[in-house]
Amino acid sequence: MASQPVFEPLGDSRSSCQIPLRSSEETHDDEYDMWMMEDHPLRAFPKECCPSIIYFLESRYRVARRNWGEGIFRIVCLLLMVAVLVQAFVTVYKTLPWLLVGENWADESWDRPGDGHPGSARWPDEWKDYDRSISCLSYYPHAHFKAIQNSLEYGCTGLRTDIWLHQNQILVGESIVALDSRHTLQNTYLGPLWNELELLSHAPGQATSLQSLFDAETNRTFVLVLNFKSPMQMLWPQVDALLDPFRQKGYLTHLNGSQVVHRPVTVMFSGRVASGDMDMVAPDIFFDRTLDDLVLEDEEEHPQQSPKTPPGTAANVMAATANFKESIGRPHRGRFSPRQVELIRAQVQAAHRRGLLARYEGLPQWHGKLRDLIWQTLVQAGADLIEVEGGRW
Repeated sequence: MASQPVFEPLGDSRSSCQIPLRSSEETHDDEYDMWMMEDHPLRAFPKECCPSIIYFLESRYRVARRNWGEGIFRIVCLLLMVAVLVQAFVTVYKTLPWLLVGENWADESWDRPGDGHPGSARWPDEWKDYDRSISCLSYYPHAHFKAIQNSLEYGCTGLRTDIWLHQNQILVGESIVALDSRHTLQNTYLGPLWNELELLSHAPGQATSLQSLFDAETNRTFVLVLNFKSPMQMLWPQVDALLDPFRQKGYLTHLNGSQVVHRPVTVMFSGRVASGDMDMVAPDIFFDRTLDDLVLEDEEEHPQQSPKTPPGTAANVMAATANFKESIGRPHRGRFSPRQVELIRAQVQAAHRRGLLARYEGLPQWHGKLRDLIWQTLVQAGADLIEVEGGRW
């Protein structure tokens, strides 16, 4: 128990006065014990100078676990953005040449060079393996003594040439100015064609009669289109005489009644041929009609729907032809209009309903974007014979 303070009477002398004082040591200890205990941080010395590495990793793990969904979402969004950018780049790269052609399409004409040069193109191999027969027909506006050989090497199924009667000779050439007395039908085309047939017919192992100029396709015939620039009544007697050796050897496709007997060579007349001229020729000569006439016939027969039974066609008519430039026209800024595409399909369907081949001539003469676009459009529509200029591939 604490001692009681003792008061003494004041004396006269200041030195005799005693004031009760609390021990300073006791007071300090009592007050310190009341508000600062042994476990207070100010009294306890620090155990660690910095957080441990385990504590740091645990804290990072807790944060990552709490935000993992947001992180994955950001990564997925980033990947999608990259995919969209790549797809957009590829699309622009492929379509930009067709969308921003400007005046290049207008400059690239049917009659002068485009982006390519002679010999820069060949009939695409993938079209040879198409789900149906699609063939090129080479055209030589000027005489070319290797026309037959080149056509076979390029994979074309035949060729077309323009013929004129001049000074009692059948000459070949695009126009009167291009005619030359040395470039006769016999020297330029029929003679080389005869040599090819004779060479194959006498080849070792050829036991039976020659069926085709194409080794891999025995049923494929070589189509020789003679485009008459002079009236047929004037040309026919001499053409008939030139074809007689082929006829005697059995090289010409011919009619047996109403049935077509396919042989190595099929001769077709085009150009200035009147309807009455078809009855004056031999059964081994075939003709063509115009695709535009067939479309008009279908519209007159059934204006509202496609005809199920087309009008009759003569047995010696093998193909229907259209000049692409005159009938369809050129594309606008690298694409055909829906009306142009529909007309092409109508022409091809009209020919096929009659059992005829759909043939197109008058295409661009030089390799370039314009010609490639037309080729692709015709192939997709189902055209059978597509003309290419043999001397300017």
